[in-house]
Amino acid sequence: MKKIVIGLMFAVLCTNVFALKLPTGDNVRASDTKMDGDKILEVRIGGDKPANITTPIGVLPALHNQIVTFYPSGALKSLYVNWKDRQTISTPMGDLTVAGELFFYESGSPAKISTTYQSDEGLSKLKIGNIEYTVYNDYEQEIYFYDSGNKDVWQPQRVPYKQGDYKFSFEYTNKSGKFDLSPVKGNASVYEFYPDGSLKGGKLKTSPDFPVMVNGTEVYIKKDSVIEFFSDGSISHFVPDELIQVEQGGLKFTIAAGNDVWLHKDGKIRVADNVKNISSDTVAVGKIAYNSNNISVLKFDEKGNLSGFGVTINKLFDAFYTDGKIKRAVDWTYSALYNLWKTNLPNRQFEAIRTGDAYVKGFSNPKEEDVELHDTYVSIYDKASYSNKKFNLESGDFGAYIANVYFADNGTPTSYTTFKHDLFGNYILDEYGRPIEDTTKKKFTK
Repeated sequence: MKKIVIGLMFAVLCTNVFALKLPTGDNVRASDTKMDGDKILEVRIGGDKPANITTPIGVLPALHNQIVTFYPSGALKSLYVNWKDRQTISTPMGDLTVAGELFFYESGSPAKISTTYQSDEGLSKLKIGNIEYTVYNDYEQEIYFYDSGNKDVWQPQRVPYKQGDYKFSFEYTNKSGKFDLSPVKGNASVYEFYPDGSLKGGKLKTSPDFPVMVNGTEVYIKKDSVIEFFSDGSISHFVPDELIQVEQGGLKFTIAAGNDVWLHKDGKIRVADNVKNISSDTVAVGKIAYNSNNISVLKFDEKGNLSGFGVTINKLFDAFYTDGKIKRAVDWTYSALYNLWKTNLPNRQFEAIRTGDAYVKGFSNPKEEDVELHDTYVSIYDKASYSNKKFNLESGDFGAYIANVYFADNGTPTSYTTFKHDLFGNYILDEYGRPIEDTTKKKFTK
């Protein structure tokens, strides 16, 4: 009997489980921690049972052997709830059954909530803004939120639906009219919202009875296409059901039916994709004229003046030197950018992956030298001397983060910007499906 007791004690000690008080005030059994000085950043739950954790949305069971993370301030950042331990909670949107990984902003407001089956049919009714939406929940579907700064105020950003199941739709009315919408795959989901709860856009089930005004011309919208709105209800993006002949910024051109058009709030064209029959043989920017035969995308500022052009939406040039030379020429192909990232690391961070000697070639500078992005520096290749000059990035930045490099007129790199990303390491995309640049410029160091 004594040997058995000693054996059990030895087994318990070998599990290396210890009692720990979390920043939330909860006492748990832990098997590992990550600290920053005396601050707890991560805790791996030990023992053989889930631990009860106090969260901004109530006490929830954190799954055994999973990691609970905290901000340096002590605020809860994330935890994992097992599907078998799922909990139904009451929210300002309605009842949600949560399971899977849950994230919170430092303010306590929800950042990402994983929701799961709530009824036999898998359907939930959620009220967002003044509209009640039917959500088809699948296993651990994720709702993303804006940071409201208040744990009691929920501001949905993206709400899930079952992909491929378009059996339900709804009518939505704003200042632009009444729309019959249904879910659509991809970024332009009908369940995507502005912080005030107004709808960003979605897929049209039927063609609206009214036209869109484009520079004073009535244009009808294509059925089964995606339509998007500004927060005030003005149409920001649509697909025409007919050919449009446009005159704007001193140019005449046509947009064929079925191509994308983005508008300013006053109905002037912001960006037109796949344009044809540009009236001028060249498009002038400053002192430089570009051959219009190579142009298929036109961009205009709020006054209606030409502010950029491109070959595709992913390669849209909209920054120029004073003489009109293209200042930045980054290929915004999302699939190429995606391959630069490794996500879901054990510490729930993300980092760049090396893909060879350089990440991206495609920046332009006045001397037209090659620009290469490396892990922690940018190099400029001098074709005359066959040499490279290094310009170091700020601590913590990687080559794959860089959105643009800016140069002095003599070709020396002066600063750079990075891509925006959310709390989970995902690129934040613009309405064209391109990652968004954080325009705050950072200085190179030597």
